[in-house]
Amino acid sequence: MDPTFEAKIREQLLDRRQKLSRTIDEVEESTDLVRLIQDVDAALERLATPNYGMCKVCQGEIEDDFLHEHPLIQYCLCDLSPRQQKALEHDLDLASQVQWAL
Repeated sequence: MDPTFEAKIREQLLDRRQKLSRTIDEVEESTDLVRLIQDVDAALERLATPNYGMCKVCQGEIEDDFLHEHPLIQYCLCDLSPRQQKALEHDLDLASQVQWAL
């Protein structure tokens, strides 16, 4: 992975983590936010390994443009079942809504 791209992703993830942490302190029901911050932490851990940007299903590379838009993503849309695609879509929508609200 290009070091400049990796630095941008790391910065984006750290910014997202900081915003989520602040929001968790401000809201009563934060179960989904806690799960999202765990997802951010997991993405930061993967970023330090060769596994970041690799699909967990097919082991193929996820496109940089898609990673930039969705840095928490762990799957391409290769062989996901309809149920998995729906769950992924839900997670991406939730992350987008939270990010937009922050």
